[in-house]
Amino acid sequence: MTETNCMAAGFAAPTLKISPLGSRWHVGKGETDREYFRTNLEHLEMIETIMKLRLCEACLRIKGLERLEKTPFARLARKYPDLKSVREGIQFLEGKRKLMEKSSLKEGIELKLLRLAETYGLNEFDQLIVQLLLVYQTSVEFKALVEACNDETWGSVFPMPSTGAILSILCPDYKSQLNHLPHFSMEGTLIGESIIKAEGFIRKKPVMDVNMSLDGQIVRFLMGDERRYRSDFSCIEVTRPSAGLEQVIIDEKLKKDIVEYAENFVRSKNCSPCNDNFFGYGTGLTMLFHGPSGTGKTMMAHALADHLGKKLLSPISDDIDELFDISDILPRLFREARLSDGIVFLDECDDIIRADSAANRAFLIEIEKAGCITILATNKVSDLDPALERRINLRVRFRLPDRDERARIWQTLLPPNVKMADDVTFEELAERFVFTGGLIKNAIVMALNSAEKKGTNIILSRKALFKAASYQAQTMFDTSSPEHSYKPDISIQSLPIRAAEKAFLARLPEAQRRSLEKRECGILCYLGCRDQETAVSCVEAVAAECDAGVSMFKLSEILAPPSREQMVLDRITQKEIDPLDYVFSSRTGRNSVVAIIDEQLVLKNYLRGNNSENAHRWQIFLKRAVKFPGLLFIIGEPLKEPLPFEFTCNLAIQTPPEELQIETWQKHLPRETEDAIVSLVEQYPLHLKEIAEIANQAMITAMLKDNRQDLEVKDILPVIKRFLGIRQTPVLFGKLDLDI
Repeated sequence: MTETNCMAAGFAAPTLKISPLGSRWHVGKGETDREYFRTNLEHLEMIETIMKLRLCEACLRIKGLERLEKTPFARLARKYPDLKSVREGIQFLEGKRKLMEKSSLKEGIELKLLRLAETYGLNEFDQLIVQLLLVYQTSVEFKALVEACNDETWGSVFPMPSTGAILSILCPDYKSQLNHLPHFSMEGTLIGESIIKAEGFIRKKPVMDVNMSLDGQIVRFLMGDERRYRSDFSCIEVTRPSAGLEQVIIDEKLKKDIVEYAENFVRSKNCSPCNDNFFGYGTGLTMLFHGPSGTGKTMMAHALADHLGKKLLSPISDDIDELFDISDILPRLFREARLSDGIVFLDECDDIIRADSAANRAFLIEIEKAGCITILATNKVSDLDPALERRINLRVRFRLPDRDERARIWQTLLPPNVKMADDVTFEELAERFVFTGGLIKNAIVMALNSAEKKGTNIILSRKALFKAASYQAQTMFDTSSPEHSYKPDISIQSLPIRAAEKAFLARLPEAQRRSLEKRECGILCYLGCRDQETAVSCVEAVAAECDAGVSMFKLSEILAPPSREQMVLDRITQKEIDPLDYVFSSRTGRNSVVAIIDEQLVLKNYLRGNNSENAHRWQIFLKRAVKFPGLLFIIGEPLKEPLPFEFTCNLAIQTPPEELQIETWQKHLPRETEDAIVSLVEQYPLHLKEIAEIANQAMITAMLKDNRQDLEVKDILPVIKRFLGIRQTPVLFGKLDLDI
């Protein structure tokens, strides 16, 4: 820069430090011409030069002058002596700039102004407005020239940055100014996309007097400044991906589809922007990842970003409620993603975009015009606004991993320098602990704290792994939960029931599979049995056949209207919910068969119409049960009343074959004759567990009364009659057994 004292007869301009305009870019005959911009900064320098000439042209035009000598631009008189030469210089430099821009793009040099124009579809005049405001907000020399033009000797020629001043500089006449005024309207791209914004209180101001400015985020982008400033990023987190696709263990076809859709979107945005012109809005790619916690939703988002070479941008949730309004953050978040070619990632999006909230409305607006990839993740998909449905291009359900996938997750999450002891395998861990990926990771991290070190390797012992995994299993079952869950180990063929009943139970897994294929719902079965523990064993055997766990509930607790004290904590959402909702919610780490115990004969009262007070909850239960995609059993007394239509099947568990009953009685009555035992069985058919319970009570009675330990039929009969008159419910809960 050189110091110029612009002095002329009859006019004294202030002393300005300005660059010799045009000397770098306006090449004369015989001089070497630069073919392209080497950097984005060189591009902005040329734009600054052109804008200084445009300011000079406007100043001469408005004041009715032809020569530069008596103006603040006198320093340019040697190259541009008059108004005509200034206009020719502008035309020459604009043409030269466009040619150099094309050459720069061929050389692979990114020019931020062109990227902004392509991203938002800015036309030529929109770009001129952006260029002028950028130079005014970043160039000290240009602002000094504007102030010189507004010197009191001249009057306020350019009250920058008003709309009128911008139009005066860029438009040659009044008609052109009026034609271009809509560029500053709410319908215009610049205001509509918040690229420029009106400053101050504008309600009563004439439109020409409203001051305009480029958004700071746009200024930073155009300058190529990738540093983060508090004004723009106080609530935006930019994250580099922390996982690769090989680390995500989900269905391979599903993973391939997610990647393919994302790759195709990126390819189409780079090669064919015509979709934006045709559709106008809604051409971004929005994916919803939903499913239980720990199933890989966040990891998949990171892995996809890593595969595409992009960063993840998310709102910083800790500051939102206290310092900022999320509805103000979302526009900046999506803009940054578009400008930096990143991915918007809203983890636990249900907490951010709540239905009927200002944030939700702001999000719906942004997603409509988003030209980027947006990934939403939630384990409470039902809480999302239905209006979001049509904005989602790809909806992906992350399910709980099966046994083989769990084994692969154990293997994938083990660091390279960590080995497992010889007495434990990935397959055993996967079989023993029905975990999500998140729980497996937690177990490994805990086990590493007590691992053995051998040289550069770390050895995880069986004891350390099982102890850490068992603690994770315990966290899955909150003490306030109405549910008891465990993995059964019993076969259908070992059940003490009749052959026809075994055959019925054996067919249930296949029937369940077909029901899911055809109706997309499961099976609701009523198991009627005088001995509830025998019925529970039947459910356990079916679950074992399905390689699933058992989740057990009490019908009375589910159907009772919940008070605040009865609300339960959902392990997935960490919120208190109605026990009825809890039964049909996703539960971490369990692919379960559900057993609901009717200990208090609640169902019989509903069927007889004796419980009208809570009848609506029973109807809700039936509607939920019909759509439940699994095996659901209600266990209770054998019923004479017809079941509602929603029940798929009804199995009455009879007492076992007489030979099994006789064999069991012989163990308790070794001194009795076979005829006496046969007569006992014929007169009082019982389940095997009932026999054991009756024999135990009879033995205690005989000891107290006659000090005898050998039982006889006469000791048994009073207890049987009392048992059949007053049946007791066996303890069914508390079966979880974790051996460490």
